[in-house]
Amino acid sequence: HIIPERGFVFSQMLELSPGKNSSLIGSTTSYFKDKMSFVLKDKSSLPEDIQKLLPKEVTEVSVLDHKISQYLFQGSLDEIKPALSSEALRAKKPALVLSPDGKTFALVFVENDEISCDSASKKGLYLKSVSLSPLQKGSLNENRYCWTY
Repeated sequence: HIIPERGFVFSQMLELSPGKNSSLIGSTTSYFKDKMSFVLKDKSSLPEDIQKLLPKEVTEVSVLDHKISQYLFQGSLDEIKPALSSEALRAKKPALVLSPDGKTFALVFVENDEISCDSASKKGLYLKSVSLSPLQKGSLNENRYCWTY
């Protein structure tokens, strides 16, 4: 639904090797900039389980406003994390994709903006992603990584 010109594949390879900073392999051009929109929502309007995952100081979350949120599954949650990472840095707020029933989601936020993970040529911050799909049976999938930009 988002990018038919790329065969409907919205993921891009990420460098996740031990000892290396996470970054897109190849072009860093965002294919999502004009294809996806985000809306700010009050933290209090989100499901309570998601509110508990957010840092205490967060009051607003940047939520994906796109029909893809109606069709979330484990693969889409994994593949959308780079777009959520970019949005979290752009908006300086956590970024979230959430199913209409509130039970399937992917959330990305800056874990600590006072600690950087810069590489030789790029700035970076530590991000945390948390996701949940029905297949996970209530067990959260959490990752921490250095996102360079």
